[in-house]
Amino acid sequence: MSRNNGLMGTPVKRGSLDSFEILSAEERETILRRWNNTACAIAPATVPELFEAQVARTPGNIAVVYEEQSLTYAELNRRANQLAHRLIRLGVKPDSLVEIALERSLEMAIGLLGILKAGGAYVPLDPEYPLERLRLILADARLIALLTQSFLLKNLSISVEGHRILLDGDVFHDEPTTVPVAPLHTGHLAYVIFTSGSTGRPKGVQITHSALHNRLAWLQHCYQLTANDVVLQKTPLSFDVSVREFFWPLVSGGRLLIAPPRAHRDPVKLLDLIRQHCVTVLNFVPSMLHAFVAHSCVEYCRSVRLVISGGEVLSSKLEARAATRLPHALLANQYGPTDATINATY
Repeated sequence: MSRNNGLMGTPVKRGSLDSFEILSAEERETILRRWNNTACAIAPATVPELFEAQVARTPGNIAVVYEEQSLTYAELNRRANQLAHRLIRLGVKPDSLVEIALERSLEMAIGLLGILKAGGAYVPLDPEYPLERLRLILADARLIALLTQSFLLKNLSISVEGHRILLDGDVFHDEPTTVPVAPLHTGHLAYVIFTSGSTGRPKGVQITHSALHNRLAWLQHCYQLTANDVVLQKTPLSFDVSVREFFWPLVSGGRLLIAPPRAHRDPVKLLDLIRQHCVTVLNFVPSMLHAFVAHSCVEYCRSVRLVISGGEVLSSKLEARAATRLPHALLANQYGPTDATINATY
C-alpha cells in the first residue's frame, strides 16, 4: 500500500517554507509596502541624552506635576543627577538592574531618570503584587539596589539583597548636581518588565535604549507633543504603557502630570484632574475607556486631544461612543506585547 497523504493521485510538493507563495501579489504589496513601510533613520541617542537635550531647550518650563508639587526641567534634571551620582557610587553601571517600588509621586519621576542617568535599567516592583510573585522577580533579577519609600519597605515583607535607598528620606543634598558620566550607549538596557506569567513563570522582558528611542520618536512623529501638552500618568509601573506616559513628554517638552495613587481606577478623580490641569493626552484600556466616556461630565474635558487605547479589544461600538462623547479628541488604537517595546501595531 502506498501513502498519498489523503490526496489520491496528487503529488506531494516538497520544499522549504519560504519557497511557498502564500500571499497574492496584491496582498504582499499591501502588507509589506503600505502597512509595514515604517523604516526611518533616527540619530542614535539614549533616553538620558534625549531628556538632557530637552532640559537645555526649556530649563524653566514645568516638567512634572504631582498634586501641589512641581519641578521645572532644570530642577528635575538636578535631582535626578544627584540620585544617579549616589547610584554610581553604590556600583550601578550600564545594564545593572535597579528595582523601583514606589507609589506615584514626584520621587517616581526622579527615581526613573536617576536610574537611567546612572546607566542602570529599572525593574518595577508593584507593591500590590502577591508576595510569591515579588519573590520570583527578586530572585530572577539579581538587583544592585532597591529604590522605595519607607512605608512601602515595611509593607513589602520580603528580603531584598543589595542597597536600599529611601527616596522619601534621603534627598541626596551632598551629591553633585552635574550630569554624571556613565559609559552608556543605545544597546544598553533601559528597563526590564516582568510579564504576567499567565502561561507559566513570569519572564523579564529586557528593552534597550535604542528600542525605547525608536518608540518615542514614532510617537512624536505621529502626534507632535508641544510645551502646551499635558500627559496624564496613571498606569502602574509594572505595565509598559507607563513607559510611554513617563518618557514621551519628558523628551518632547510636554508636561507630565502624575495622578495620585489608585486614581487610575476612579473615573471621577480622573475627570477632576483632567479639567483642573487641562490634560491633553490620555491612555485607557478599553474597559476603563468605557467607564470614562459613560460619565455624565466627560463632555467638559475639552482640553483632551488624544486618547490612546490598547491592551484589550476595542469594539466599534466603544469607538463610536468615544467619538460622540469626545468629538474633539483623536482615538488611537495601539497594541503590542511587552516584548515589542509597548506597541507594535496601531
